Amino acid sequence: GIEPHINDLELKNKPFESFGSELKPVLQGKSVQEITATLTDEAFRALNKAHQTLSYLVSPVMIDGECAGFIGFDDCKSTRLWSDEEVKFQMGMASGFAAALQNNANYKSAMYKTKLLETNTRIVEKLLSSEDWRCPLEESLAIMGTAVAVDRAYYFEIFEKADSSVLFM
Repeated sequence: GIEPHINDLELKNKPFESFGSELKPVLQGKSVQEITATLTDEAFRALNKAHQTLSYLVSPVMIDGECAGFIGFDDCKSTRLWSDEEVKFQMGMASGFAAALQNNANYKSAMYKTKLLETNTRIVEKLLSSEDWRCPLEESLAIMGTAVAVDRAYYFEIFEKADSSVLFM
C-alpha cells in the first residue's frame, strides 16, 4: 500500500531546499503541481519516485504573508494534472489550516499575556501590602522569573553618593 507522509521519518525536519527548486513558488504563496517524470531537479525526482509519487499538488499555508508550510496531494497510481476545482479545494484547505494555526497562536499569546498580567497583579499586591517592600522582593522576583521562564530575576538598587553611584543588590 501507499504509506502516508505524516509518519515518514525521512521527510521530518528536512530543510525546505532539499525538496528542490520546483517548490520555490510555494514560498511566494503559489500552489505547485508537477508530474514526477518531468521534474528537473534529479534529487527531488528521485525522492518522489522513492515515495511512489507520480504527480503531486502542493499549496502553501500562509500566515502573516509568510509560508509556514504546505499541504500536499500525491497521486501514486496515475500521472495527471490537477483540475481547477482540486487546486481551489486544496488552497481553501490550506487557508483554513492557516487560520486554525493563527487562531491557536493568538490564543496562546493571549493566555501568556493574561498569565503575565495576573503575575504582575500578584506582585504589586504583595509589594503594596507589605510595610517594607523589600521583604516580599525575593519572592516577587522568583514569581516574575517563573512567569517568563528565566534562570534568574534580580533587582539592583542604585544609591547616589556625592562622587559616584553604587549598585546594591
